Amino acid sequence: MSIIVKMGKYLLRFLCVCLVTLIPKKKSIWIFGAWFGKKFSDNPKYMYQYVESLHSNEMTPVWIAKDRMLVSELRKQGINAYYHNSFTGVYYQLVSKVAFVGHSISSDLNPCFIGFNTKRVQLWHGIPLKKIGFDDKIFTSKNHLIQKYQVLFSLLVNDRYDLVISTGDKCSTLFSSAFNEPLKKIIKTGFPRNDVFLTMSNEKTLETPFKVIYMPTFRGGIGDEFDLFESYGFNLDEIDSMFSLANIELHIRTHPANCPPASLLSKIKECQKVKISTIDDIYESINSYDCLVTDYSSIIFDFILSRKPILFAPFDLENYLKVDRELYFSYSTVSEDKICRSWPELINQILDLKNHPDKFENSNQFIRSFHDEINLEGNCFSLNIYNEVNKLIDKSIYF
Repeated sequence: MSIIVKMGKYLLRFLCVCLVTLIPKKKSIWIFGAWFGKKFSDNPKYMYQYVESLHSNEMTPVWIAKDRMLVSELRKQGINAYYHNSFTGVYYQLVSKVAFVGHSISSDLNPCFIGFNTKRVQLWHGIPLKKIGFDDKIFTSKNHLIQKYQVLFSLLVNDRYDLVISTGDKCSTLFSSAFNEPLKKIIKTGFPRNDVFLTMSNEKTLETPFKVIYMPTFRGGIGDEFDLFESYGFNLDEIDSMFSLANIELHIRTHPANCPPASLLSKIKECQKVKISTIDDIYESINSYDCLVTDYSSIIFDFILSRKPILFAPFDLENYLKVDRELYFSYSTVSEDKICRSWPELINQILDLKNHPDKFENSNQFIRSFHDEINLEGNCFSLNIYNEVNKLIDKSIYF
């Protein structure tokens, strides 16, 4: 019965999209959405800011959100934001010529109002290490019917794309499979959020702390708690003491969709050198860090552009691969067999890195291979995308 209800909803959505496709689109209106409509962040945010700052005379960029409080906050900041089901929000979705998303049309916008003649640009949120989209048969596409009828499913849910951005040939191959889109639609432009790595970070002095960001990847379900600390030898008092002597700051940032253990949060508040990263958008500060520590996060493919060290801490590697996500590549290939299995081992690596930086040059060739040489006009990935989207519009027969 649930399958029949779902199919009924999908058919109704399809009919709505067919109707709104009859509405003429305005080339000057571009809409943006990200993170299920709940955040102003990631690649869509940086693409919106680029268009708004440099092309607002000819374009009207509009941010669409599914959170009324977020809309209110953004409008106070001067951002042209609207609730997805408000009269104005619906209007912009109906007439926009281009829609940019970081997850999907369904999750980031209202899919019933995005016509087939609206050009859809998939900005995604990173080069994937974990399997995504149609390649992920554990979570995203575990239904065999979805796997069998991929094109039909994409049409019914209104999640097909005219352009998918990429950083290189390897990335393009993954996206083509994950989104079930031909390679000709995957364009090598670079990611808007990576424009931050094209500018120099702040000058360092002897008094400036050596800053380390620890970013474990998403696990389980939204809101789940998980223990990557005490179970793996995390001694907060000892770490805080050692890092105080070495002038090192450890910033802990769990994935936005998960919650850190409440007990850990309360203890860290009393520390001097161990902190919780609370900034809403990590890319606003990522270039200020001297080292990245992660396990399976795709941020490794972004941070490699900083030319700063990356340390791998896959504490729960076997269990993660068994119960959570499949990876596109063997972890030993990604990490080049340089991993830490516990916090004491990781802390020793961080101390060694601080004292002997030449031993840890950011030279991981496997990760680097996902970034092809991309022509940068104006030292900006966002400009590449802007130019490609305008080419897409020029080929369109709809106005």
